[in-house]
Amino acid sequence: MFGEPRYHFPLVDSTNRAARDLARSGVPEGTLVTADFQTAGRGRRERRWFSEKGRNILASYVLRPSRPREESSTLPLLAGVAVAETVFQACGLQVSLKWPNDVLAGDAKLAGILVESVASDECSAVIVGIGVNVNQPVFPQRSRPRPVSLRGLTGREWPLEDLLAILSRTFEKRYVEWCSDGPASVLAAWRERSTMLGRMVWLSDDHAARRVCALDILEDGSLLVVDENGNRTAVYAGDVSLSLPAKGER
Repeated sequence: MFGEPRYHFPLVDSTNRAARDLARSGVPEGTLVTADFQTAGRGRRERRWFSEKGRNILASYVLRPSRPREESSTLPLLAGVAVAETVFQACGLQVSLKWPNDVLAGDAKLAGILVESVASDECSAVIVGIGVNVNQPVFPQRSRPRPVSLRGLTGREWPLEDLLAILSRTFEKRYVEWCSDGPASVLAAWRERSTMLGRMVWLSDDHAARRVCALDILEDGSLLVVDENGNRTAVYAGDVSLSLPAKGER
């Protein structure tokens, strides 16, 4: 069962780092690491994830997938679907998904996902880190994309433990389905919640941004795009936005 056993830390550098250590020690699949506060919380490309103490969900799950290794690249999409379903079930809010790892409410970021592999002679595991802004009232002004919380969207606070229980159940259901049948159903659910497919977007990395049309998500989790010259490319890493990102945001 996802969420058991659970290791909770009042203070930790990163739930993903703690989960990696536990994975190497042999904890079972579904083990959950949570924290009230992270001193070195981060997202993709080493971006800092800022969260006030005890206000939000900071969670990392230990997985030991039996699917082919290349399919693990769809796990960030699976986690995004699980978060979106959790938010709708608990709060009645429809949120959208942005490739590869963001959960959005409008153009604001509600949740982020960070998936990391743990591989050695003694251990093979995947850590899925999920951060959901729940009860935090304000955020640093320079955060990009603009963060938002469930409290900010609804005007009320939400019980973290109840939300976490729903997330664990939803995530487990989707993961069991993924393990049994592959990523097809997860990708279909992701497409239904994406507002970027079929639209012109900016695709950027550390060096440049280019204008492309986001066509589809492929079976390996990559983003299929076509540029202004008609060239189609499968993209495996980068950031997508509807507006041109500022230089410091790339």
